[in-house]
Amino acid sequence: MARSSHHREPVPHLALVELIEGIAVDLVGAKIESESFGTGRKGQQMFGVMRIRMPDNDSHGLAIGMRNSYDRTLSADIAVGLSV
Repeated sequence: MARSSHHREPVPHLALVELIEGIAVDLVGAKIESESFGTGRKGQQMFGVMRIRMPDNDSHGLAIGMRNSYDRTLSADIAVGLSV
């Protein structure tokens, strides 16, 4: 993992994933249906998609996309959308 600097503190890939899982499960009460992750640039970049089912809706859920990097090529970002 890259060293921290005055302007940027790297976020561990696992910490980002666990934060999103914790929000989905602990705060919202959702169930994680599937997760898919990949890395690039020799582990310096991480991309993932998590599909979650909301507790009161069997027909719709959410898809959460995420990305992160240690080498400053990507910021830690998430995107959320409806999953049918």
